[in-house]
Amino acid sequence: MSEAPFEIIAPSVARASLVAHVPHSSVRIPAAVRAELVVDDDELATELLRLTDWHTDDLFARLADLGATRFVNRLSRFVFDPE
Repeated sequence: MSEAPFEIIAPSVARASLVAHVPHSSVRIPAAVRAELVVDDDELATELLRLTDWHTDDLFARLADLGATRFVNRLSRFVFDPE
């Protein structure tokens, strides 16, 4: 896997003593990992729909203006779960 599973995003203003963890907003599953999953595409789509924290990355993006650092998972929790 060539792409980092997570990204640490620095704030846009002076740092605050706050780190926001956004662990489950991605649905990205690299092809090599998908090939190893035993569920079919419909089952995977259903699980992604149920277990993805939709739009939390967008909601937490506003924290950059408050000086918060964000730890954002860039892969589906089925691939990498930082918790």
